[in-house]
Amino acid sequence: MLLDHLRWAVAPDQRRSLSILSGGIAVFIALGGLATLIEVPRVVSGLMAILMLAAWVVAGCGVVGYCRWFFRAEVEEQTRR
Repeated sequence: MLLDHLRWAVAPDQRRSLSILSGGIAVFIALGGLATLIEVPRVVSGLMAILMLAAWVVAGCGVVGYCRWFFRAEVEEQTRR
């Protein structure tokens, strides 16, 4: 099940990859901003750090999907020529 979600996240689809990338970065920045602006207990701070790491991984999946789409589009264009 997790592997299917990972395959879906890194699929070479431009719109989905950019959405995943921008969403992951937005969550990462939002949590980082909250962590610096608000004093939170250590447990909540640890949870926020784990969520920030997860958001970073999600953004990485978006980057992989976008690179796969980009290189596939370039290869298809070069083979058409």
